[in-house]
Amino acid sequence: MEERAYYEMAKLQDEHWWFKGRRDIIELYLSKLNLPKNIDILEVGCGTGGNLKMLSKYGNLRAFELNDFSRKYASSISGICVENGWLPNNIPVQNSRFNLICMFDVLEHIENDRNSIAILKEYLSVEGKLVLTVPAFKFLFGKHDSKMHHFRRYDEDGLSLLMQQGGFEVEYISYFNTYLFPLAIISRLMDFFSKADDSLGSKKPHRCLNSVLYRIFRSELNVLENKKMPFGLSIICVGTVKQ
Repeated sequence: MEERAYYEMAKLQDEHWWFKGRRDIIELYLSKLNLPKNIDILEVGCGTGGNLKMLSKYGNLRAFELNDFSRKYASSISGICVENGWLPNNIPVQNSRFNLICMFDVLEHIENDRNSIAILKEYLSVEGKLVLTVPAFKFLFGKHDSKMHHFRRYDEDGLSLLMQQGGFEVEYISYFNTYLFPLAIISRLMDFFSKADDSLGSKKPHRCLNSVLYRIFRSELNVLENKKMPFGLSIICVGTVKQ
């Protein structure tokens, strides 16, 4: 990502509707996994550490991150020594096995996504879970994706195939951030016709609008508790290693 994107993430990750809503969705799925207590957890590409507090509730947490600023910032707010590393070539947790590996909106930043998925299975315990989120739908790829150095967006079938090719069984997969999908279409159209090129598109809206968007996003929890979404701006996937 562009360097300034990490600084914006650090400022926004606690209160911005998208970060808060995504955390709520992720936590819903983690709670559905019925994880044992005090498990070993790895977050891949933890960014500025917005998810570390949530994940640490489930057990012993390790994390790694490529960007220097993000790594130091995440360590400072979490008390966890975030390690220097990246997929697929520099994984700083050799000879370790984890019950849960998490990778939230990271895979789209990696050119060789298939190898990266395949490598992660080597770090999971026998019944371990890989939980990841990615942005959805190629036709939504726009200026924001380019500025964030995304290589791609995914659809459900493509991500499922990628997981299978990497040696995983897909236990669960669903779109989410569905209710705000129409607004995203409008935003992409405005983005397409706009000549503005100075923003990373991730500024926090006015607190009233931020609150409304968060409530809309979070309201999907009631559906996702028992059902899948047919489309959305993001995908969440839970995989286990093929036996």
